[in-house]
Amino acid sequence: PSFRRRDSFAAATDLTLAKIMIWSTVAGLVLLFPLAVRRPLGPLIVGHWTIKRSILVGIGAALVLKFLGAFVDIGIQAFGLLGSDTVRAMQGINEVYGLAALLLVVAVATPILEEWIFRGVMLEAFRTRVSFWFAAVVQALVFIALHEEYQAMPFLFVFALVAAFLVRQSGGL
Repeated sequence: PSFRRRDSFAAATDLTLAKIMIWSTVAGLVLLFPLAVRRPLGPLIVGHWTIKRSILVGIGAALVLKFLGAFVDIGIQAFGLLGSDTVRAMQGINEVYGLAALLLVVAVATPILEEWIFRGVMLEAFRTRVSFWFAAVVQALVFIALHEEYQAMPFLFVFALVAAFLVRQSGGL
């Protein structure tokens, strides 16, 4: 009986985490909406690069970071550091709402929200007052601090710096 209680509690926790992830993403997008209506989105997103160049550079950077991330994952698995509330929330979304909802939240809404907050708002606000690289490091530190994936923090830090550099180079998100 105690084993069943743990299983049902874990499933309820996954569902609770899923709801938190979905609603926090929705709330973040809604709260950022006023910033979108004051600024044209085309230049914000693409900057001065062409769409083709933005996509190709994004894919190239993603592949390089994915390759580096694979080494981090191997180290994480070797030390048995798998599983987090984020993973459990994603499992809960998948189980309750399905794969389409999971992909919408994890692959579309959350990355848009994070880029907009960290590189679109925070980096821009900081770099008006301090040097670009100091601003990039600060936004990267805040970015990793808000992620609970302690074992992935070095990778997330590098990711945030690369994303900041690409924002600087392209002039857009």
